[in-house]
This record gives sequence, structure tokens and C-alpha cells, in this order.
Amino acid sequence: MRVGIVGRRSWIATHLRRELLGRGHDVGDIEKSDIHHRPSSLGLFDCIYLIAGRARPTPEDARAELGLLQACSRLRHVRMVYLSSAAVDRWEKDSRSLSPAGERYVLGKRACEAAFLQGSRSAYVLRAPVIFGPGQDIRSDMLVPSVARAVVDDDGLDLAQPLEPFEMTYVGDTVRAMADLGENLDPKPVTSLRSSRSVTPLDVVSVMAPGLRLHFRPGWRMGRPEPSTALWRDADNRPIDRMTAPFRDTDLIDTMAWYRQTPDLLGGGKFLELTEGG
Repeated sequence: MRVGIVGRRSWIATHLRRELLGRGHDVGDIEKSDIHHRPSSLGLFDCIYLIAGRARPTPEDARAELGLLQACSRLRHVRMVYLSSAAVDRWEKDSRSLSPAGERYVLGKRACEAAFLQGSRSAYVLRAPVIFGPGQDIRSDMLVPSVARAVVDDDGLDLAQPLEPFEMTYVGDTVRAMADLGENLDPKPVTSLRSSRSVTPLDVVSVMAPGLRLHFRPGWRMGRPEPSTALWRDADNRPIDRMTAPFRDTDLIDTMAWYRQTPDLLGGGKFLELTEGG
């Protein structure tokens, strides 16, 4: 199968490319500008994967992602898979309160999903939890690279209250789910990838860097939502598939080992050179 990846500079795309090549697919890169200005060129692909967003998007990032997905919704001749966020599940089920910034992020992802799925019978969404693994920029403010940075810099780690449980998936499990969704002949429009267990920031630190100095600071005040009995359905009341990825402490340990060995590697480009022998 001829597949294309939008968002090739993402560290996740590096892992996805390797997974797809390992399955025997012919993999190419697609520039975001091609979606807008050269849609006819995309007819060469049987499936397109979109890794278009950022973990901490600015308003400009969010508008650009929405515009890209609106353009994708007009490509009715090719199968497409969009990597979204499992936080949308929790928001739709009222199963967890969100900070104001978190709610803006979720509403933005939800709008992107709606634009992407609108009118297309060949567009599919994978909602994934927080993703971690080798190749993620050590400068990121996500938890795992923040722990690694504190260790590499021999510095303490700031943690904002409340220290609530959350879900994480290893990047290898995430890209396997993406590849499976692209190969599935009859998937539902939305698939939710969930972790086999939730962890707290303290759990992550205790595995990656036991004894790391921690500094606690006040965060946002969180209410306690009532447990929801809602069915797993999307905003249009369509059923959602669920996939479960195992959460393994060994993946955190291996990721920390990668950061210790390569503290100067700051992102997917360098990681790609390393894994391909460059």
C-alpha cells in the first residue's frame, strides 16, 4: 500500500514511518501545502496519516490545524487517519475536569475532528492519550521529557498541583494502533486508544528517576466530576471503537535510558538520523 505522512517533522512520524515500512508499505512524505494547493497530487496515495497538531498549541497553531483538516475533508478519494486526543473522550463523558487551557485544547481538537469527518466516508480519527518515548524533544514541557531534562541538568522538577492520575501510551504502541487503523477494512469513524492503567506524575518520577528533587507549586483548582454512565459515542452519537495499549514501566525506563545516552538530541530529525544510522 502506498501511504503518505503529513507532519513528517514530528518525532511521532519517525516511529510511524518505521512501523509502516516494517509492514511492507511504500511510505512518502506530504507537505501541508500540498493539501491546500495540490490536492490532485494526493491521488497517488492509498492512505494518508495526519500528525498535524502540537501538544501545547498556540491559537495560531489551532487555527492552522483546523484549516488543514477542513481542506482534508474535501479529499474524498483517499483514506485518511487523523491523530487526535483521548482527552476528547473524557470531556464528552464528563469523566474529568479540565483546566481552562485544557478545555480550550479539547474544544479545538473536537472542532478539528468534526471538520475532518464532515461529509467523508474515508476519514478516520484515532484519539490517543499522552504519548511518550524516545525521540521526543527534551525541551518539551510534557511530563516525561521534563523528568529527563531535570535529570540531565541535575536539577529539581516543578510539579503543579493537583497531581491527578492520567493515561499515557508508549509511542510504539500508538503508531501500531495508527497503522492498524489504516489497514482496517471497516473501522468506525472514531477509535479511542486507551492505556491499560492510569498513573500520577509521582508514579512516573518514581520509575524514571527515583530520588529526583521535587518542587510542588499551586495549580488550578479542580472540581470533582460525577462518574458518567454515557456510552462510548462521539458528538454525532456514533459508536466509538476502543483499543487498549499496555502500560509498561519498562517503556519509561527505556525512554529515560535513551535520554541519558543522547541528551543533546532535541527532536525527531536527529532521532531519525540516529535510528537510520546517519
